Parts: sequence; structure tokens; C-alpha cells
Amino acid sequence: FCLFAEDNAIFERQQFKELVELRSADDGSDLAALLANLFQVLNTPDGKRLKNLDEQLADFKYINGKLFEEVLPLASFDSKMRETLLDCTTLNWARISPAIFGALFQSIMDKKARRNLGAHYTSEVNILKALRPLFVDALREEFLRVKRDKKRLLAFHEKLGGIKILDPACGCGNFLVIAYRELRLLELDVLRETFKASSNSLLDVGQIMFVDVDQFYGIEVEEFPAQIAQVALWMTDHQMNLKVSEEFGQYFARLPLKKAPSIVHKNALSIDWRTVVAPQDLSYIVGNPPFKGKKEQTSEQKAEVLATFSSLKGAGILDYVSCWYRKAAELMDENDSIMAAFVSTNSITQGEQVGVLWGDLLSRGVTINFAHRTFEWSSEAKGKAAVHCVIIGFARRSTATKQLFEYARVSDEPVEIAVTRLNPYLVDAAVT
Repeated sequence: FCLFAEDNAIFERQQFKELVELRSADDGSDLAALLANLFQVLNTPDGKRLKNLDEQLADFKYINGKLFEEVLPLASFDSKMRETLLDCTTLNWARISPAIFGALFQSIMDKKARRNLGAHYTSEVNILKALRPLFVDALREEFLRVKRDKKRLLAFHEKLGGIKILDPACGCGNFLVIAYRELRLLELDVLRETFKASSNSLLDVGQIMFVDVDQFYGIEVEEFPAQIAQVALWMTDHQMNLKVSEEFGQYFARLPLKKAPSIVHKNALSIDWRTVVAPQDLSYIVGNPPFKGKKEQTSEQKAEVLATFSSLKGAGILDYVSCWYRKAAELMDENDSIMAAFVSTNSITQGEQVGVLWGDLLSRGVTINFAHRTFEWSSEAKGKAAVHCVIIGFARRSTATKQLFEYARVSDEPVEIAVTRLNPYLVDAAVT
């Protein structure tokens, strides 16, 4: 249903509603077959569709050869399920944030499965705590500096189109969705500035947008969330295209879909991240890796920690999330312009873990550029994680300014405090 909207949709809710109402029995017995037929139509270009295809089905646009290409087992619908499906068509899905999918998925996950995976889906508020100091704020400031210089503004626009972002624990794609939305909103500001004096009615909106979903990469161990992440990014793309359409007075949709995010269904600790995106092309690594302390790790996860850190002395005491720091640092060895930020359990900044993890990372040239000290987790899902977290932004190069966000109480709003340096305990002090 993420494809339904009120106006200028990929296909109209009313169009789908009429198909279900007119072409399926009230008891829902033939609805699965109808949907399978519809998906096949959505996966078939106009020129390759059957000549005698039902006119009502033929009205649906070709989407692409990937989103609907998988043949799914036929569900067993009944009258109640059919009615629920029709009820869903009464809601305008165009303005719903795709980031909600993560919360919905966590809500239906079995508690034991969620605990074993260490899966916690991050709210938009917490995602922006990582994204803004990682790159969003800096890009906004750069835009303000260059917006009145046409040549520099074009170079900045091209820069936006070259940014590549990896979430190596992407879940349902919340970090990637919000990151894509922020880049597209910034691009829209660039377009406003570039064409604000233009009266060219022949302007081709599709030719002036550089930011696209193929700049985003993810790794996810579970198949269903990986699929959700890809669809959520396409949904965000469609929503942002509607904003561009409203701005420039012409309808624009990227249909059929020609580009796709690269979401890989693999274990991030057993796959070489270089096979997902080349380090030389990568700009940022960001995400919310699994929360698993030493005592909560399975035997397989403990083995993964030891394998990730190879012969590092004391690696057995590390939290599971530490592995993502090490693998990110390894990509930075090949491209020292990569910057990263992870939401993490606060235990990696306390006690004996500091010496082991950060001793290793600092020896590789890693430095901490910003951090949120301990705060209380907030989630949009039921059964949210009752944990205390930190956010750490790090890289091989030090930024001109350091940022530290403090919380008077873990449930309070963050307050930025002035610092000149940050050590692994997340205090303004020298590294020891």
C-alpha cells in the first residue's frame, strides 16, 4: 500500500479499490489470484503485455522488473481479509513516513527473535541525532555559503549527487530513508535557488535532479526487513518527487523504476563490506547495529566478535556492536574521507571495554568527532527497548570543531556543550 496516494500516485487508491470490488468475490476466495495477476501486470512493460489483457488491469502503469518480479505463494483470503484490504484504500498513504515500517515490523516480531537479533528500530528523532552532526548540518551550512554563486552552487549540487551512504545494519531502512529525505530536501532548496528567476516552461524536471536511490546501500541479516528497506526508499523517492512536482508545476514520477538502492540480505559480520560498495566511492557509514552485551551473545555471535577482531587481546569482553566499529574503521583504512556514526550501547564507553575497543581503533588513526552521551532509548514501536544509548561519530580525520551533546537526565533533550577534544569516555579530555 505504500504506492497508494491521493493525487498523482503511482496508481490511485480508487483504481485499486474498484479492481478488488468489481473483480473479486465477496468471500475473498479468488482475491489472491487477482492480486497475483495484478503484480504480473505491474511487472510487465506496456509493449510486452497481452493484447487481450483486461482493460481495467491494462490501466495500471508498468512499475519495473524488480519490485513485483518475485512470484509469491498465494494467500488464503476470506471475507474479513478482503474487507480489511478495502478499508486500507480509504487512507491516503502519500504523506505517511516510510520510517514507520521499522516500528511496525518490530511490533510484530516475536520478542525472543527480537532479543536474539538485538534488533531495535530507531525513531526519527534519534536518527537525526546521528545524521545532523554527521553530514546534514555541514551540508546545510555549505549550501548557505554557495547559494548565491551559480558556479559553486552547481558544483555543490553535483556533490549531493555523488554522496554514497551505507547502513551495515539497516533493518527496515529507517536511517537510509531519513538520510535520503534530507538530501532530497536540500536538493530541492538548491533547485529553488538555481531556477528561482527562470520562466522557462519547457524545464524538464527529471533532468535537473541528481540525487537518487542508487546512492544508498544497506546490509541486513533478515530477508523481510531488507525487502522493506528497498520499498521504503522507493516510497520516499516518490514522495519527494511529488514535492518537486508541486514546486515546479509539472507532474514528475520516476516510472518505470530504473534505479534501486543496494540492500544486501547478508550477515554484516560475515560479508566483506567492500563487495557492497567500494570504499573509494563511500561517503558515510551510519546505523544502529544490534545491542548485545557479552552475556547476551549467542555462541555464534561470540565467535563473530573474536573473528572480527582476529588476534586482539581481550576481544572476548566486547559488546557485539563493537564489530561494526572495527569493520567501518577497516574501510577508512582505504578511504580516510569516510565518516561514520553509530547508535550504540553506552557500555563501549565505560570500564574495561574502552581500553580494548578504543585502543584498537585509536591505533588505526580513528578519532571521535561528535558524540551524544548516555540517553534513554525511544522507539515508535510497541515493546520498545529499555536501554541507555550513546551515539558516536568517528573518522580517520579530525573535524575543525568537536560536538558533545549532554543530557541532564537520560530522558531529557540534549544540550550541546563546547569541547575542544573528545576521548573514548566521551569527555573533553586527552586520550590516555
